[in-house]
Amino acid sequence: MRCNDVVMGIFPAYLLFTVTMRFIWRWTCKSVFANNFKLPVCAGKIITNFVDEWLKANSDSDSKNEMKHCLIAWSPPKTEWVKLNVDGSLNPDLGTISAGGVIRNHKKKWIGGVALNRGNGSIIEAELWGIFEGLQLMLKVGFKKVVVETDSQSSVSVLSNNTPINHPLFSIIHACKALMDNSWCCSIGHVYREGNRVVDSLAKLGHSLNLGITIFDDPPSHILGALEDDFNGLAVARLVLS
Repeated sequence: MRCNDVVMGIFPAYLLFTVTMRFIWRWTCKSVFANNFKLPVCAGKIITNFVDEWLKANSDSDSKNEMKHCLIAWSPPKTEWVKLNVDGSLNPDLGTISAGGVIRNHKKKWIGGVALNRGNGSIIEAELWGIFEGLQLMLKVGFKKVVVETDSQSSVSVLSNNTPINHPLFSIIHACKALMDNSWCCSIGHVYREGNRVVDSLAKLGHSLNLGITIFDDPPSHILGALEDDFNGLAVARLVLS
């Protein structure tokens, strides 16, 4: 396992160490008791994916501020704007990633969607590729006012701040920034996963697709229920900082 496979420059060292020890113990036990077990090829990426997901799930839990229940729902963009919701997905056993992007207008109408299978990678890598391919699709259609939403705070952070050229994901980060700086109005923001349910389903679909990109002019049947929930403004409760 190479050091730079694990240390992405955005995770606390103590947490990386703890999680690494956990996985080493888990894989050691499996190698002893499971006859067909093989050490994952991308062990380092599996570890960083776990850390990133843990940080996302526990981003509010260590705060001493009071928590309150809040109803979270997908919200349409402003008039004349279109919204791209993006999500990444990880298969923790194989270390493979996929992503999805869903484009809708202010009338909550489906404009288009994209799903991609990227093979091996990290969860933040999946999110960034989802953003890149979603923006590519929007640019081809000719939209001029675009808002991007993702439930990956790490992705929002790296795309909103300067990135050192030696960052492991510099190429895709730079490509996303170049698209965002195109001749259009484009902004990016974080949304809770409860408001990102449609694209979550599409991202998971990517695991079953061939390597590469699949464009959806019409929504796949298995996400129609979630689309209808968004159209009707269905909200889901979540604990958030007060």
